[in-house]
Amino acid sequence: MPQYAHSTARYAREVFLDSLITGVPQILLTDSVTRRVLKSIVLACCLVGFVYQTTEFLKIFWKYPTVLDIDVEYPEVIESPAITYCNLNGIKRIGFCQRYPERCSSPKNESNFCRHFPDVCQDDAPLNLQYPKEEALETEEDTTEGYLKEFGHLCNETLVYCQRISNQLNWLIPCSTNNTLHMTVSDGHTGYRNCYTLFSSISSNALRQHTLLVPKRKEALFHFVFDMQSEEYFRPDREVGAIVSIHSPSSLVNPFYDGFVIKPGNLYTVHLKMASIPKPSFP
Repeated sequence: MPQYAHSTARYAREVFLDSLITGVPQILLTDSVTRRVLKSIVLACCLVGFVYQTTEFLKIFWKYPTVLDIDVEYPEVIESPAITYCNLNGIKRIGFCQRYPERCSSPKNESNFCRHFPDVCQDDAPLNLQYPKEEALETEEDTTEGYLKEFGHLCNETLVYCQRISNQLNWLIPCSTNNTLHMTVSDGHTGYRNCYTLFSSISSNALRQHTLLVPKRKEALFHFVFDMQSEEYFRPDREVGAIVSIHSPSSLVNPFYDGFVIKPGNLYTVHLKMASIPKPSFP
């Protein structure tokens, strides 16, 4: 029995001497018993720590947690967005009625008319209450590009004031409207409208890299003032306002589908956020 135990111990010693586990051969080759015990304690502590770390990691792994990393960036310079706007009205009635007086008529009771439509009756101007007759209202629904060119709202009539922040001076300067794009856009119901796009990079090489300096304080990037010209509306019962869309400068949009309505007498504050559009994937 002692011989068997001795041969087993010798065999185990030879196996551990050839072991790839770090520290085991060094412990067996150490002559000092004290150093051998210390090394064994260190190895045991390492093994206990390894088992503990592995167990804790597996507990977290088996819970299948969701990790979300949020990286908030505040860029100093951003790409300038494009702004497309349209008046909700299509044809200006005063010009139309001056050109075709036989297709227009005045209300029979002007005081009653002004009570129902006070925006049309201005106190500081002579009344011009010539409105298209019922049969002439289809003109706006079937309007052509020529009609909009002659009777439609022009860009400087709807947008009467425009300023943007300066990259160099960090204060507002007048906008350049030299590269304004004109589009004839359908509102989806009553006909076409004159619409205009500012700061588009589609037709201007100068605006391909048009950027804006982000102010350190909460200051506006743009200031716009719109005149809806309510007295020019083709129909007195139509909602007075304009429709605006803020979008990428490298695309054109229909604001009647991608915009928001603004009404006279109000102050609107719009907060912008850059967003990346995912590319479509095809099977």
